[in-house]
Amino acid sequence: MVWRLVTGILAGVFLPLGVVFLTIGLTADEIDRGTPEGMAYAGAGIAAAGVILAAAFLVLWRKEAARRRRRREGLRATAEIVEAKWMTNVRSGSTIGLRLTVRIPAAGTVTSTVLAPITPQWVAGAPIEVAYDPSDPSNFEPVG
Repeated sequence: MVWRLVTGILAGVFLPLGVVFLTIGLTADEIDRGTPEGMAYAGAGIAAAGVILAAAFLVLWRKEAARRRRRREGLRATAEIVEAKWMTNVRSGSTIGLRLTVRIPAAGTVTSTVLAPITPQWVAGAPIEVAYDPSDPSNFEPVG
């Protein structure tokens, strides 16, 4: 997730910057410092790096989308919460990060980090409905 974010941000910076440098290098007759050819070469290099970063972002984005789709289309089971640890430094709106360890009857004990609302249901020993990918049981999320 972090790599996807970093490559997306860098691609969003490098691509336009490279296009601007390349455009200036190809259209300007004279620039304050350096030569127009130097700007064109720098712009081409920066734009190429931006294209590579954009391609990496798209590959990572598609992998995450496929992972999410496999989880949502996967199996559903009633699992038992083994441990639930709040991560108060991870927030999104009214949800907080939760490192959740559950015991799924068909898959064993697995751990994942999810965003969850603060409710009293997250206690050890409580049953919870989960959707998970049978080929990767740690790819699960609470349902409902």
